[in-house]
Amino acid sequence: MRFVLAYARFVNRQFSKWRIRECALPYLRRWATYPHIAIGLVAFAALPLNTHTASAAESAAELLKYGQRPAGLYRLKVDRDHTICRPLLYSLNQPFKLVHFDVTTNPSFMSEILLSSNLDVPWQRKFIKDGQIVSTLDFAKVDLANDGHLGDLYRWGYLASNRGADDLIFTRQQDKVSSSRDQLDATIIKAISGIHNENVIVIDPQTAPDLFLIARAAVGDSLLINVARIRTTAIVLAVPAAEANQPDGKEPLFQVYALRYHRNKHLSLVCQFSTTPQLH
Repeated sequence: MRFVLAYARFVNRQFSKWRIRECALPYLRRWATYPHIAIGLVAFAALPLNTHTASAAESAAELLKYGQRPAGLYRLKVDRDHTICRPLLYSLNQPFKLVHFDVTTNPSFMSEILLSSNLDVPWQRKFIKDGQIVSTLDFAKVDLANDGHLGDLYRWGYLASNRGADDLIFTRQQDKVSSSRDQLDATIIKAISGIHNENVIVIDPQTAPDLFLIARAAVGDSLLINVARIRTTAIVLAVPAAEANQPDGKEPLFQVYALRYHRNKHLSLVCQFSTTPQLH
């Protein structure tokens, strides 16, 4: 009896926001005089309010599998500039849904699911077809080095080792893509990369030493990439492709690195985000 009355008080407190404080406790006292009704009431009240809530790992993995990024996926791990990291974290923690995520037409769709937000640079998408293989080429005019000079930024999405990957290509030469047709020939990649691939942004221990020393990113792994703009500052976002491609049903555990690109082609770590161990 004491247990039922104590539980009644607890229920009364929890339900007060629905304006039934005045009626909950008296009725529960009355029902408590009938043991079978009281036991049934307690058992019913103990049921979860949302019977469709899955575990954190199952929820996140299932959403990502179907092209959706759940809200609150990331937590801030490294913050070297709160004016950059805080807006990025807030934006990336908004839910996102990708309508088309077919690997045959969008091989690096995971970069869009994991890294897209309202802070994206204004990408224009083109398609490259080489035989039966399709890759994507996104284009935007961006001041990537944050030095007041716009350049042509390309994100090439392709398949590498049976998983999506992205390369960034940045040049201040004449635009070769924006006014062309939607489907491009594969030779465009060589044309924009430069004779010796000098326009390709390389992210390795030489160009981004603190990414590999401090954040301990894996050397040699392909990356999923996006570029965001916080006010006037361009930031490169990168996720190791191997981390992002978790087996079905596994809790998604990976790191997002936010990097500032410099004119000397080096990149410095500004923020690091980790997926939350549990989502609520």
